[in-house]
Amino acid sequence: MEAESNFSSITPPVFDGDNYHLWVVRMETYLDVMDLWEAVEEDYEIIPLLNDPMMA
Repeated sequence: MEAESNFSSITPPVFDGDNYHLWVVRMETYLDVMDLWEAVEEDYEIIPLLNDPMMA
């Protein structure tokens, strides 16, 4: 019996030097879908890691 996966891999758009205006729209859409656009749009505060990030 083969296992089914509902996970679909969405890769970010890669800028190849052409059509910057299209890449920008695709990248913004990608980040929005991945719920990451907020980190770009707002002044997102990055909390520094502890000396040993494995020890929380």
